[in-house]
Amino acid sequence: YDIFFLYYFDDTQPETGGSIAFRYGTNVDEYYPKAGDLFLASNKRGFWHKAGATDIQRRLASFNFITHE
Repeated sequence: YDIFFLYYFDDTQPETGGSIAFRYGTNVDEYYPKAGDLFLASNKRGFWHKAGATDIQRRLASFNFITHE
């Protein structure tokens, strides 16, 4: 798949961890999703995402799509 959606069912915050970080090139953006947040992300080479550590429950759904053959 080359794109995916992440849909969050639980809140995260800096005090409890659970962030999601995205990097492309030298740019890194970090977010603390709230329940109901939806992220669209690329799965192309050179673009990465990383989930931050947390001790709280973090539930999400991932929907993966191929946009070309």
